[in-house]
Amino acid sequence: MAIIITKNGKNAKKISSVTIKDEEYLQRYINDNPECIPLDELQEDIEILILAREFETKSGSIDILLTDKTGSIYIVETKLYKNPDKRKVLAQVMDYGAALWKGYTVPEDFINDIEIKIVKEKGSSLREKINKTFKINDEAILQLLENLKNNLNEGSFKYLILMDKLDDRLKDLIIYMNQNSKFDIYAVELEMYKYEDLEIVIPKMFGSDVKKDLHSTSSDTIRYWDEESFFDTLRQKVSDDKTIEIINKIYDIVRKGSIKDPFYTKTKSGTFNFILPKDNSPYSLFNVSTDAKIRFFYLNEFKEWRNKLKSAGIDIPTGKNEFEFNINEFNERYNLENFLSLIKNTKSI
Repeated sequence: MAIIITKNGKNAKKISSVTIKDEEYLQRYINDNPECIPLDELQEDIEILILAREFETKSGSIDILLTDKTGSIYIVETKLYKNPDKRKVLAQVMDYGAALWKGYTVPEDFINDIEIKIVKEKGSSLREKINKTFKINDEAILQLLENLKNNLNEGSFKYLILMDKLDDRLKDLIIYMNQNSKFDIYAVELEMYKYEDLEIVIPKMFGSDVKKDLHSTSSDTIRYWDEESFFDTLRQKVSDDKTIEIINKIYDIVRKGSIKDPFYTKTKSGTFNFILPKDNSPYSLFNVSTDAKIRFFYLNEFKEWRNKLKSAGIDIPTGKNEFEFNINEFNERYNLENFLSLIKNTKSI
């Protein structure tokens, strides 16, 4: 294929596509220009943020990790058509997904590792990067991070393969997988042209139409919760009466002390949040989920909060900005009454 360019309808120039020489160049180009990925074919006005490049898993490095404003996780693999391994690219990218899901049984560790990578490479925090890209407030950032963790916990990923040219057999396989599984798999062909000092890229998305049709017949599982739906779901998931009793005790204090509705976030797994003010802004210091887990937030950013936990006998490892316990593990390790007394008497950060 060739492109014809003119100036004021005259002096037509024919430019031909150029060969992308190596995958490193393709990765750098996407990293510097994420807008070239046509995700607006999946959702209008979508904005994306590159969380990390070369993100390590036990199955190797994920080329690029993306998210959007909803907290979806995109696992991106770049491959050139000339690469003899291109036939294995789908198995490779899904292997990364399995490694990511299995490697982070505590989702907060995933957030911490991304945070460390961003601070090291960019000198800014993950929240600063989210705010700069999406221009959203702290509540929305908290919601996005919560959705990231829920998607990781449930292994809910979107797989994205980027190539300079797509193989027909890969196209057929993507159609088959999208029609017959719960996986979201897409491929993008990036056709590149050069004219003088300009680079022209024509991205073509493949696999989006199939998933649009399927998603239009299904309901979104991310939703708002309330006290009744939370505890109904908890009882379905947890058979241990002692665990439910502990969560009830925590909730009883949270609903009285939180300055906002504890169920203000939309999630897949139900959560209630303990929200307190700092500088006239609300922050969730911890939440409890229907998976019977308690997750603590802002441990590095709000040192006083960490110190209060420590004074109650809850000593969370240094360097962890977020940390998660199973409720039973938390109860066995620490004095629950001390923790309940702490949150009951904490009115601000």
